[in-house]
Amino acid sequence: MAPQAERRGDSRVRVGAVQFEPVHGDVDANLNLARGLLVANDGPKPAIVVFPEMALTGYIWSSASEILPHAVKCSDPATHAEWISLARESGSWLVIGHPAVDEATGLLYNRCTLVSPTEVVGHYDKTCLFVEDLSWATAGDSIPPLWDTPIGRVAPLICADLDYPEPIESAVSRGAEAIVFPTAWVAEPAPSATWTLRAAEYEVPIIAADLICTDRGVVFSGGSCIIDRDANVLASNDYGAGLVVADIEMGPTRPLATPGVRKPDIHVHRLTGSVPGDAPNAVTISVWSGGPSAAPPAPPTTGKSPHLIVLPTTEESRDDWISRMQSYSSRHDAFVVQGRQSAEGGPAEILIAAPDSLFVTFTPSETTPSAALLDLSGVLVGVMPNSGLASNTVSRSLSIRGASVIVGQGAHALPPPRGSVTTRAPFPDGLGDADPTFGHPIRFRAGDANVWIGFCSENDSVPSGIFSPDHVTWPRSESLGVSEQWISQTCSVDPSDYWGRSAASKPLVLSRNLALYEDSFRTTITQRPWLTSASDDESRPS
Repeated sequence: MAPQAERRGDSRVRVGAVQFEPVHGDVDANLNLARGLLVANDGPKPAIVVFPEMALTGYIWSSASEILPHAVKCSDPATHAEWISLARESGSWLVIGHPAVDEATGLLYNRCTLVSPTEVVGHYDKTCLFVEDLSWATAGDSIPPLWDTPIGRVAPLICADLDYPEPIESAVSRGAEAIVFPTAWVAEPAPSATWTLRAAEYEVPIIAADLICTDRGVVFSGGSCIIDRDANVLASNDYGAGLVVADIEMGPTRPLATPGVRKPDIHVHRLTGSVPGDAPNAVTISVWSGGPSAAPPAPPTTGKSPHLIVLPTTEESRDDWISRMQSYSSRHDAFVVQGRQSAEGGPAEILIAAPDSLFVTFTPSETTPSAALLDLSGVLVGVMPNSGLASNTVSRSLSIRGASVIVGQGAHALPPPRGSVTTRAPFPDGLGDADPTFGHPIRFRAGDANVWIGFCSENDSVPSGIFSPDHVTWPRSESLGVSEQWISQTCSVDPSDYWGRSAASKPLVLSRNLALYEDSFRTTITQRPWLTSASDDESRPS
Protein backbone atom coordinates (compact mmCIF):
# COMPACT_ATOMS: atom_id res chain seq x y z
CA MET A 1 0.00 0.00 0.00
CA ALA A 2 1.30 3.45 -0.93
CA PRO A 3 2.25 5.82 1.90
CA GLN A 4 -0.60 8.01 3.06
CA ALA A 5 0.97 11.23 1.73
CA GLU A 6 1.18 9.73 -1.76
CA ARG A 7 -2.40 8.54 -1.63
CA ARG A 8 -3.61 12.01 -0.67
CA GLY A 9 -2.22 14.93 -2.58
CA ASP A 10 -5.06 17.15 -1.31
CA SER A 11 -6.66 17.37 2.14
CA ARG A 12 -10.16 17.39 0.63
CA VAL A 13 -11.47 13.98 -0.34
CA ARG A 14 -14.78 12.67 -1.67
CA VAL A 15 -16.63 10.18 0.53
CA GLY A 16 -20.03 8.53 0.41
CA ALA A 17 -22.71 6.68 2.36
CA VAL A 18 -25.23 4.35 0.73
CA GLN A 19 -28.78 4.11 2.12
CA PHE A 20 -31.42 1.52 1.21
CA GLU A 21 -34.09 -0.81 2.56
CA PRO A 22 -32.62 -4.31 2.80
CA VAL A 23 -34.48 -7.47 1.87
CA HIS A 24 -34.62 -9.37 5.13
CA GLY A 25 -32.27 -12.34 5.02
CA ASP A 26 -31.28 -12.09 1.33
CA VAL A 27 -27.57 -11.35 1.11
CA ASP A 28 -27.40 -11.51 -2.69
CA ALA A 29 -30.42 -9.24 -3.21
CA ASN A 30 -29.00 -6.65 -0.83
CA LEU A 31 -25.60 -6.67 -2.47
CA ASN A 32 -27.37 -6.05 -5.78
CA LEU A 33 -29.36 -3.19 -4.28
CA ALA A 34 -26.12 -1.56 -3.16
CA ARG A 35 -24.51 -2.26 -6.54
CA GLY A 36 -27.33 -0.49 -8.35
CA LEU A 37 -26.94 2.62 -6.20
CA LEU A 38 -23.16 2.69 -6.50
CA VAL A 39 -22.98 2.11 -10.24
CA ALA A 40 -25.78 4.63 -10.91
CA ASN A 41 -23.55 7.40 -9.54
CA ASP A 42 -22.30 9.20 -12.66
CA GLY A 43 -20.32 11.86 -10.81
CA PRO A 44 -16.79 11.64 -9.43
CA LYS A 45 -16.38 8.39 -7.54
CA PRO A 46 -16.12 8.58 -3.74
CA ALA A 47 -12.82 7.22 -2.49
CA ILE A 48 -14.68 5.31 0.23
CA VAL A 49 -18.36 4.40 0.68
CA VAL A 50 -19.95 3.25 3.94
CA PHE A 51 -22.86 0.77 4.01
CA PRO A 52 -25.44 0.66 6.84
CA GLU A 53 -25.15 -1.69 9.80
CA MET A 54 -26.28 -5.22 8.90
CA ALA A 55 -26.96 -3.92 5.39
CA LEU A 56 -26.68 -7.35 3.76
CA THR A 57 -29.24 -9.14 5.96
CA GLY A 58 -31.46 -6.63 7.76
CA TYR A 59 -30.99 -5.83 11.43
CA ILE A 60 -33.71 -7.47 13.54
CA TRP A 61 -33.18 -11.16 14.41
CA SER A 62 -34.77 -13.20 17.16
CA SER A 63 -31.98 -15.68 17.90
CA ALA A 64 -28.52 -16.89 17.01
CA SER A 65 -29.94 -19.93 15.24
CA GLU A 66 -32.11 -17.74 13.01
CA ILE A 67 -29.27 -15.53 11.80
CA LEU A 68 -26.52 -18.19 11.69
CA PRO A 69 -26.99 -19.27 8.02
CA HIS A 70 -26.70 -15.66 6.87
CA ALA A 71 -23.65 -15.05 9.06
CA VAL A 72 -22.02 -18.14 7.55
CA LYS A 73 -22.69 -16.84 4.04
CA CYS A 74 -21.28 -13.41 4.89
CA SER A 75 -18.16 -15.08 6.29
CA ASP A 76 -17.56 -17.18 3.18
CA PRO A 77 -14.49 -16.32 1.03
CA ALA A 78 -16.67 -16.60 -2.07
CA THR A 79 -18.89 -13.81 -0.71
CA HIS A 80 -15.82 -11.74 0.07
CA ALA A 81 -14.72 -12.14 -3.54
CA GLU A 82 -18.05 -10.62 -4.61
CA TRP A 83 -17.44 -7.65 -2.31
CA ILE A 84 -13.98 -7.11 -3.82
CA SER A 85 -15.52 -7.27 -7.28
CA LEU A 86 -18.10 -4.63 -6.29
CA ALA A 87 -15.35 -2.36 -4.93
CA ARG A 88 -13.47 -2.71 -8.20
CA GLU A 89 -16.62 -2.10 -10.27
CA SER A 90 -17.68 0.96 -8.26
CA GLY A 91 -14.20 2.46 -8.02
CA SER A 92 -14.55 2.92 -4.23
CA TRP A 93 -13.29 1.25 -1.11
CA LEU A 94 -16.29 -0.14 0.80
CA VAL A 95 -17.19 -0.49 4.49
CA ILE A 96 -19.87 -3.21 4.57
CA GLY A 97 -22.09 -3.99 7.60
CA HIS A 98 -23.06 -7.64 8.09
CA PRO A 99 -23.26 -10.51 10.60
CA ALA A 100 -20.28 -12.85 10.89
CA VAL A 101 -19.43 -16.14 12.54
CA ASP A 102 -16.08 -17.17 13.99
CA GLU A 103 -15.45 -20.67 12.65
CA ALA A 104 -13.21 -21.59 15.58
CA THR A 105 -15.58 -20.57 18.39
CA GLY A 106 -18.98 -20.46 16.71
CA LEU A 107 -19.54 -16.98 18.15
CA LEU A 108 -21.59 -14.49 16.15
CA TYR A 109 -20.66 -10.83 15.70
CA ASN A 110 -22.21 -7.65 14.38
CA ARG A 111 -19.36 -6.75 12.02
CA CYS A 112 -18.22 -4.26 9.41
CA THR A 113 -15.55 -5.14 6.86
CA LEU A 114 -13.27 -2.83 4.87
CA VAL A 115 -12.92 -3.96 1.27
CA SER A 116 -10.58 -2.51 -1.37
CA PRO A 117 -10.70 -3.26 -5.11
CA THR A 118 -8.08 -5.95 -4.51
CA GLU A 119 -8.61 -7.44 -1.05
CA VAL A 120 -10.47 -7.63 2.25
CA VAL A 121 -8.43 -5.19 4.31
CA GLY A 122 -9.85 -5.79 7.79
CA HIS A 123 -12.91 -6.03 9.97
CA TYR A 124 -14.29 -4.67 13.22
CA ASP A 125 -16.82 -6.27 15.58
CA LYS A 126 -19.23 -3.96 17.42
CA THR A 127 -18.08 -3.55 21.02
CA CYS A 128 -21.06 -1.74 22.58
CA LEU A 129 -24.14 -3.81 21.83
CA PHE A 130 -27.65 -2.40 21.46
CA VAL A 131 -30.63 -4.23 22.97
CA GLU A 132 -31.54 -5.78 19.58
CA ASP A 133 -28.04 -7.29 19.29
CA LEU A 134 -28.29 -9.16 22.58
CA SER A 135 -30.45 -11.98 21.18
CA TRP A 136 -27.61 -13.25 19.00
CA ALA A 137 -24.39 -11.21 18.96
CA THR A 138 -21.26 -11.31 21.09
CA ALA A 139 -19.51 -8.02 21.83
CA GLY A 140 -16.23 -7.60 19.98
CA ASP A 141 -13.09 -8.04 22.03
CA SER A 142 -10.88 -5.45 20.30
CA ILE A 143 -10.94 -1.66 20.25
CA PRO A 144 -11.72 -0.01 16.88
CA PRO A 145 -8.81 -0.54 14.46
CA LEU A 146 -7.12 2.19 12.46
CA TRP A 147 -7.34 1.59 8.72
CA ASP A 148 -5.12 3.30 6.17
CA THR A 149 -7.36 4.11 3.20
CA PRO A 150 -7.26 6.37 0.12
CA ILE A 151 -8.75 9.19 2.24
CA GLY A 152 -6.37 8.78 5.17
CA ARG A 153 -6.52 6.95 8.47
CA VAL A 154 -10.06 6.04 9.52
CA ALA A 155 -11.61 4.09 12.38
CA PRO A 156 -14.90 2.16 12.28
CA LEU A 157 -17.66 2.43 14.87
CA ILE A 158 -21.00 0.65 14.60
CA CYS A 159 -24.25 2.31 15.73
CA ALA A 160 -24.50 2.10 19.55
CA ASP A 161 -20.71 2.46 19.80
CA LEU A 162 -21.29 6.18 19.21
CA ASP A 163 -23.69 6.41 22.17
CA TYR A 164 -20.59 6.17 24.35
CA PRO A 165 -17.65 8.60 24.37
CA GLU A 166 -15.07 5.90 25.06
CA PRO A 167 -14.89 4.20 21.60
CA ILE A 168 -14.57 7.42 19.60
CA GLU A 169 -12.14 8.85 22.12
CA SER A 170 -10.05 5.69 21.81
CA ALA A 171 -10.02 6.01 18.01
CA VAL A 172 -9.23 9.73 17.87
CA SER A 173 -6.55 9.52 20.57
CA ARG A 174 -4.73 6.95 18.42
CA GLY A 175 -4.83 9.09 15.30
CA ALA A 176 -8.11 8.45 13.49
CA GLU A 177 -8.78 11.26 11.01
CA ALA A 178 -12.38 10.24 10.27
CA ILE A 179 -15.00 7.82 11.59
CA VAL A 180 -16.74 5.40 9.22
CA PHE A 181 -20.08 4.66 10.82
CA PRO A 182 -22.46 1.89 9.71
CA THR A 183 -25.66 2.24 11.75
CA ALA A 184 -29.23 1.07 12.13
CA TRP A 185 -30.38 4.12 14.14
CA VAL A 186 -33.87 4.11 15.65
CA ALA A 187 -36.30 6.18 17.72
CA GLU A 188 -35.23 9.66 16.64
CA PRO A 189 -34.81 11.70 13.44
CA ALA A 190 -31.47 11.55 11.66
CA PRO A 191 -28.91 12.97 11.19
CA SER A 192 -28.95 12.39 14.94
CA ALA A 193 -27.79 15.01 17.41
CA THR A 194 -25.58 12.26 18.82
CA TRP A 195 -23.66 12.06 15.54
CA THR A 196 -23.14 15.80 15.13
CA LEU A 197 -22.26 16.41 18.76
CA ARG A 198 -19.67 13.62 18.76
CA ALA A 199 -18.19 15.13 15.62
CA ALA A 200 -18.03 18.52 17.38
CA GLU A 201 -16.74 17.08 20.64
CA TYR A 202 -13.84 15.23 19.02
CA GLU A 203 -13.42 17.48 15.95
CA VAL A 204 -13.53 14.52 13.58
CA PRO A 205 -15.58 13.90 10.39
CA ILE A 206 -18.21 11.14 10.51
CA ILE A 207 -19.49 9.24 7.46
CA ALA A 208 -22.82 7.78 8.62
CA ALA A 209 -24.83 5.19 6.66
CA ASP A 210 -28.25 4.22 8.03
CA LEU A 211 -31.04 1.83 7.12
CA ILE A 212 -34.50 2.82 5.93
CA CYS A 213 -37.41 0.49 6.56
CA THR A 214 -39.67 -0.88 9.26
CA ASP A 215 -38.26 -4.28 10.18
CA ARG A 216 -40.43 -6.44 12.45
CA GLY A 217 -42.03 -3.32 13.91
CA VAL A 218 -38.79 -1.36 14.39
CA VAL A 219 -38.61 1.94 12.48
CA PHE A 220 -35.14 2.93 11.29
CA SER A 221 -34.27 6.60 11.01
CA GLY A 222 -32.55 7.03 7.65
CA GLY A 223 -30.74 10.35 7.45
CA SER A 224 -27.45 8.93 6.13
CA CYS A 225 -25.02 11.83 5.94
CA ILE A 226 -21.54 13.26 5.75
CA ILE A 227 -20.53 15.38 8.77
CA ASP A 228 -17.38 17.49 8.79
CA ARG A 229 -15.05 18.08 11.72
CA ASP A 230 -16.98 21.26 12.65
CA ALA A 231 -20.18 19.18 12.92
CA ASN A 232 -21.70 20.64 9.75
CA VAL A 233 -23.92 18.21 7.86
CA LEU A 234 -22.53 18.55 4.35
CA ALA A 235 -25.01 16.21 2.66
CA SER A 236 -27.80 13.91 3.84
CA ASN A 237 -30.65 11.72 2.61
CA ASP A 238 -33.83 11.88 4.66
CA TYR A 239 -35.65 8.65 3.88
CA GLY A 240 -34.95 7.55 0.32
CA ALA A 241 -32.65 4.97 -1.21
CA GLY A 242 -29.52 6.53 -2.66
CA LEU A 243 -25.88 7.45 -2.38
CA VAL A 244 -24.93 10.49 -0.29
CA VAL A 245 -21.68 12.12 -1.43
CA ALA A 246 -19.65 15.07 -0.15
CA ASP A 247 -16.08 16.33 0.05
CA ILE A 248 -14.55 16.49 3.51
CA GLU A 249 -11.31 17.96 4.77
CA MET A 250 -8.99 15.39 6.27
CA GLY A 251 -5.98 15.84 8.48
CA PRO A 252 -4.82 15.28 12.05
CA THR A 253 -7.45 15.76 14.72
CA ARG A 254 -6.77 17.81 17.84
CA PRO A 255 -4.43 16.15 20.34
CA LEU A 256 -6.08 13.98 22.98
CA ALA A 257 -4.52 12.08 25.85
CA THR A 258 -2.66 9.13 24.40
CA PRO A 259 -3.89 5.67 25.43
CA GLY A 260 -2.89 4.89 29.00
CA VAL A 261 -2.38 8.56 29.92
CA ARG A 262 -5.11 10.00 32.08
CA LYS A 263 -6.74 13.37 31.71
CA PRO A 264 -6.31 15.85 34.59
CA ASP A 265 -7.96 14.79 37.82
CA ILE A 266 -11.51 15.87 38.51
CA HIS A 267 -11.85 17.41 41.98
CA VAL A 268 -15.23 16.72 43.60
CA HIS A 269 -16.33 18.29 46.90
CA ARG A 270 -18.68 15.92 48.73
CA LEU A 271 -21.43 17.39 50.93
CA THR A 272 -24.22 15.95 53.02
CA GLY A 273 -27.48 17.86 52.91
CA SER A 274 -30.35 17.70 55.37
CA VAL A 275 -33.78 16.71 54.02
CA PRO A 276 -36.71 15.56 56.13
CA GLY A 277 -37.93 11.96 56.09
CA ASP A 278 -36.63 9.02 54.08
CA ALA A 279 -34.67 9.16 50.86
CA PRO A 280 -36.67 11.28 48.39
CA ASN A 281 -38.04 9.70 45.22
CA ALA A 282 -37.75 12.95 43.24
CA VAL A 283 -35.91 16.26 43.12
CA THR A 284 -37.56 19.47 41.91
CA ILE A 285 -35.39 21.81 39.86
CA SER A 286 -36.22 25.47 39.15
CA VAL A 287 -34.11 27.50 36.73
CA TRP A 288 -34.33 31.26 36.17
CA SER A 289 -33.71 32.25 32.55
CA GLY A 290 -33.19 36.00 33.04
CA GLY A 291 -30.70 38.33 34.60
CA PRO A 292 -29.66 37.69 38.22
CA SER A 293 -30.95 41.02 39.49
CA ALA A 294 -34.37 40.48 37.89
CA ALA A 295 -35.14 37.08 39.42
CA PRO A 296 -38.57 37.13 41.10
CA PRO A 297 -39.45 34.74 43.92
CA ALA A 298 -39.00 31.13 42.85
CA PRO A 299 -42.14 29.17 41.96
CA PRO A 300 -43.71 27.19 44.81
CA THR A 301 -43.34 23.43 44.82
CA THR A 302 -45.74 20.66 45.74
CA GLY A 303 -44.91 17.43 47.49
CA LYS A 304 -41.93 16.65 49.69
CA SER A 305 -39.13 16.43 47.13
CA PRO A 306 -36.10 18.63 47.84
CA HIS A 307 -36.03 21.80 45.77
CA LEU A 308 -32.94 23.00 43.85
CA ILE A 309 -32.95 26.56 42.48
CA VAL A 310 -30.35 27.60 39.91
CA LEU A 311 -29.65 31.30 39.26
CA PRO A 312 -27.38 33.13 36.77
CA THR A 313 -24.03 34.56 37.80
CA THR A 314 -23.95 37.79 39.78
CA GLU A 315 -21.21 40.40 40.21
CA GLU A 316 -22.13 41.80 43.63
CA SER A 317 -19.76 41.90 46.59
CA ARG A 318 -18.98 38.53 48.08
CA ASP A 319 -20.31 39.14 51.59
CA ASP A 320 -23.57 40.62 50.29
CA TRP A 321 -23.92 37.71 47.86
CA ILE A 322 -23.50 35.02 50.52
CA SER A 323 -25.85 36.79 52.93
CA ARG A 324 -28.51 37.27 50.25
CA MET A 325 -28.31 33.64 49.11
CA GLN A 326 -28.60 32.41 52.69
CA SER A 327 -31.80 34.43 53.08
CA TYR A 328 -33.13 33.41 49.65
CA SER A 329 -32.52 29.73 50.38
CA SER A 330 -34.21 29.88 53.78
CA ARG A 331 -37.18 31.84 52.43
CA HIS A 332 -37.81 29.28 49.68
CA ASP A 333 -36.88 26.20 51.76
CA ALA A 334 -34.61 25.21 48.88
CA PHE A 335 -31.01 24.55 48.01
CA VAL A 336 -29.81 27.44 45.83
CA VAL A 337 -26.92 27.40 43.36
CA GLN A 338 -25.44 30.64 42.04
CA GLY A 339 -22.08 31.85 40.76
CA ARG A 340 -20.28 35.11 41.43
CA GLN A 341 -17.82 36.71 39.05
CA SER A 342 -15.16 38.77 40.82
CA ALA A 343 -13.86 42.04 39.47
CA GLU A 344 -10.47 40.40 39.00
CA GLY A 345 -11.90 37.93 36.47
CA GLY A 346 -11.03 34.25 36.29
CA PRO A 347 -13.45 31.37 36.92
CA ALA A 348 -16.60 32.31 38.80
CA GLU A 349 -16.99 31.13 42.39
CA ILE A 350 -20.02 28.83 42.82
CA LEU A 351 -22.12 28.87 45.98
CA ILE A 352 -24.51 26.21 47.26
CA ALA A 353 -26.82 27.55 49.95
CA ALA A 354 -28.92 25.19 52.09
CA PRO A 355 -32.37 25.93 53.61
CA ASP A 356 -30.94 26.05 57.15
CA SER A 357 -28.67 29.01 56.22
CA LEU A 358 -25.59 26.83 55.77
CA PHE A 359 -23.53 27.25 52.61
CA VAL A 360 -20.38 26.15 50.82
CA THR A 361 -18.47 27.67 47.91
CA PHE A 362 -15.91 26.37 45.46
CA THR A 363 -13.99 27.96 42.60
CA PRO A 364 -13.26 25.71 39.63
CA SER A 365 -9.65 25.64 38.54
CA GLU A 366 -8.79 26.61 34.99
CA THR A 367 -6.76 23.39 34.68
CA THR A 368 -8.50 20.90 36.97
CA PRO A 369 -12.25 20.36 36.50
CA SER A 370 -14.19 20.85 39.75
CA ALA A 371 -17.68 19.98 40.92
CA ALA A 372 -19.66 19.27 44.07
CA LEU A 373 -21.62 16.14 44.96
CA LEU A 374 -24.51 16.82 47.34
CA ASP A 375 -25.94 13.81 49.21
CA LEU A 376 -29.63 14.39 49.98
CA SER A 377 -30.43 11.37 52.16
CA GLY A 378 -29.00 9.01 49.57
CA VAL A 379 -29.95 10.90 46.41
CA LEU A 380 -26.79 12.39 44.91
CA VAL A 381 -26.92 15.75 43.13
CA GLY A 382 -23.95 17.07 41.17
CA VAL A 383 -23.24 20.81 40.95
CA MET A 384 -20.84 21.92 38.23
CA PRO A 385 -19.90 24.93 36.10
CA ASN A 386 -21.55 25.04 32.70
CA SER A 387 -18.13 25.36 31.09
CA GLY A 388 -17.51 21.74 32.08
CA LEU A 389 -20.46 20.58 29.97
CA ALA A 390 -18.48 21.27 26.79
CA SER A 391 -17.08 17.75 27.21
CA ASN A 392 -18.46 14.58 28.74
CA THR A 393 -15.77 14.24 31.41
CA VAL A 394 -17.22 15.93 34.51
CA SER A 395 -20.88 14.99 34.02
CA ARG A 396 -19.93 11.39 33.29
CA SER A 397 -17.65 11.22 36.33
CA LEU A 398 -20.44 12.53 38.58
CA SER A 399 -22.84 9.97 37.11
CA ILE A 400 -20.40 7.10 37.59
CA ARG A 401 -20.14 8.15 41.24
CA GLY A 402 -23.89 7.89 41.63
CA ALA A 403 -25.35 11.30 40.78
CA SER A 404 -28.91 11.05 39.49
CA VAL A 405 -29.29 14.82 39.08
CA ILE A 406 -26.83 17.50 37.95
CA VAL A 407 -27.28 21.26 37.89
CA GLY A 408 -25.04 23.42 35.71
CA GLN A 409 -24.42 27.09 36.40
CA GLY A 410 -22.37 29.86 34.81
CA ALA A 411 -20.83 31.04 31.58
CA HIS A 412 -20.25 28.66 28.70
CA ALA A 413 -19.29 28.57 25.03
CA LEU A 414 -21.58 25.71 23.96
CA PRO A 415 -22.74 25.62 20.34
CA PRO A 416 -26.34 26.61 19.60
CA PRO A 417 -28.75 23.69 19.14
CA ARG A 418 -28.79 22.21 15.65
CA GLY A 419 -32.38 22.09 14.49
CA SER A 420 -33.98 19.21 12.61
CA VAL A 421 -36.33 19.38 9.64
CA THR A 422 -39.45 17.31 9.11
CA THR A 423 -38.58 13.71 8.23
CA ARG A 424 -40.54 11.21 6.17
CA ALA A 425 -39.58 8.39 8.53
CA PRO A 426 -42.80 6.80 9.87
CA PHE A 427 -42.27 7.82 13.48
CA PRO A 428 -45.01 8.35 16.09
CA ASP A 429 -46.90 11.65 15.79
CA GLY A 430 -44.74 14.62 16.64
CA LEU A 431 -41.37 12.88 16.72
CA GLY A 432 -40.64 13.51 13.06
CA ASP A 433 -41.69 17.18 13.10
CA ALA A 434 -39.20 19.99 12.60
CA ASP A 435 -37.56 20.88 15.91
CA PRO A 436 -35.31 23.97 16.25
CA THR A 437 -33.81 22.62 19.52
CA PHE A 438 -33.36 19.01 18.37
CA GLY A 439 -29.59 19.11 18.84
CA HIS A 440 -29.55 20.91 22.20
CA PRO A 441 -26.11 20.02 23.62
CA ILE A 442 -27.40 19.54 27.17
CA ARG A 443 -30.21 17.22 26.08
CA PHE A 444 -27.49 15.02 24.66
CA ARG A 445 -25.20 15.41 27.69
CA ALA A 446 -28.00 14.35 30.07
CA GLY A 447 -28.70 11.22 28.04
CA ASP A 448 -24.99 10.56 27.69
CA ALA A 449 -24.62 10.35 31.49
CA ASN A 450 -28.14 9.05 32.34
CA VAL A 451 -28.84 11.99 34.67
CA TRP A 452 -31.35 14.80 34.94
CA ILE A 453 -29.61 18.09 34.15
CA GLY A 454 -30.92 21.50 35.18
CA PHE A 455 -29.05 23.92 32.94
CA CYS A 456 -29.05 27.65 33.69
CA SER A 457 -27.74 29.18 30.47
CA GLU A 458 -26.06 32.57 30.29
CA ASN A 459 -26.00 32.60 26.49
CA ASP A 460 -29.16 33.54 24.60
CA SER A 461 -28.28 31.24 21.70
CA VAL A 462 -28.52 28.14 23.93
CA PRO A 463 -31.79 27.95 25.89
CA SER A 464 -31.86 27.01 29.55
CA GLY A 465 -33.59 23.76 30.24
CA ILE A 466 -34.23 20.76 32.45
CA PHE A 467 -33.37 17.59 30.55
CA SER A 468 -34.12 13.93 31.22
CA PRO A 469 -31.72 10.99 31.66
CA ASP A 470 -32.85 9.51 28.32
CA HIS A 471 -32.59 11.89 25.34
CA VAL A 472 -34.13 9.47 22.81
CA THR A 473 -37.40 8.20 24.34
CA TRP A 474 -40.47 9.98 22.98
CA PRO A 475 -42.40 11.92 24.20
CA ARG A 476 -39.60 13.65 26.06
CA SER A 477 -39.74 14.61 29.71
CA GLU A 478 -38.09 18.02 29.79
CA SER A 479 -38.66 21.75 30.10
CA LEU A 480 -37.07 24.39 27.89
CA GLY A 481 -36.47 27.89 29.17
CA VAL A 482 -37.90 31.15 27.86
CA SER A 483 -36.11 34.42 28.57
CA GLU A 484 -37.11 36.15 31.80
CA GLN A 485 -39.16 33.19 33.00
CA TRP A 486 -38.88 30.38 35.51
CA ILE A 487 -38.94 26.78 34.43
CA SER A 488 -39.53 24.04 36.98
CA GLN A 489 -39.73 20.28 36.79
CA THR A 490 -39.99 17.45 39.28
CA CYS A 491 -37.34 14.91 38.32
CA SER A 492 -38.03 11.34 39.38
CA VAL A 493 -35.29 9.19 40.91
CA ASP A 494 -37.76 6.42 41.75
CA PRO A 495 -36.67 3.08 40.18
CA SER A 496 -40.33 2.07 39.76
CA ASP A 497 -40.83 4.99 37.31
CA TYR A 498 -39.30 4.87 33.79
CA TRP A 499 -37.44 8.17 34.04
CA GLY A 500 -36.36 7.51 37.60
CA ARG A 501 -35.13 4.06 36.61
CA SER A 502 -33.01 5.57 33.84
CA ALA A 503 -31.40 7.94 36.34
CA ALA A 504 -30.94 5.23 38.98
CA SER A 505 -29.83 2.24 36.90
CA LYS A 506 -27.84 4.24 34.29
CA PRO A 507 -27.95 1.75 31.39
CA LEU A 508 -25.56 3.69 29.15
CA VAL A 509 -23.06 4.27 31.91
CA LEU A 510 -23.12 0.71 33.23
CA SER A 511 -22.77 -0.89 29.78
CA ARG A 512 -19.74 1.14 28.69
CA ASN A 513 -17.56 -2.00 28.20
CA LEU A 514 -14.84 -1.41 30.75
CA ALA A 515 -13.15 -4.60 29.55
CA LEU A 516 -11.97 -2.54 26.56
CA TYR A 517 -12.48 1.11 27.40
CA GLU A 518 -11.09 2.18 30.76
CA ASP A 519 -12.37 5.50 32.08
CA SER A 520 -9.75 8.05 31.05
CA PHE A 521 -10.20 10.25 34.10
CA ARG A 522 -9.57 9.95 37.83
CA THR A 523 -11.73 11.63 40.43
CA THR A 524 -10.44 12.95 43.74
CA ILE A 525 -13.23 13.36 46.31
CA THR A 526 -12.87 15.48 49.43
CA GLN A 527 -15.45 15.98 52.19
CA ARG A 528 -16.39 19.63 52.59
CA PRO A 529 -17.99 21.16 55.71
CA TRP A 530 -20.96 23.50 55.51
CA LEU A 531 -20.31 27.06 56.72
CA THR A 532 -22.41 29.67 58.48
CA SER A 533 -20.72 32.94 57.52
CA ALA A 534 -18.27 34.27 54.96
CA SER A 535 -15.64 34.79 57.65
CA ASP A 536 -15.58 31.02 58.32
CA ASP A 537 -14.78 30.17 54.69
CA GLU A 538 -11.18 28.93 54.47
CA SER A 539 -11.46 28.69 50.68
CA ARG A 540 -12.21 32.42 50.34
CA PRO A 541 -10.01 33.96 47.64
CA SER A 542 -7.19 36.08 49.04
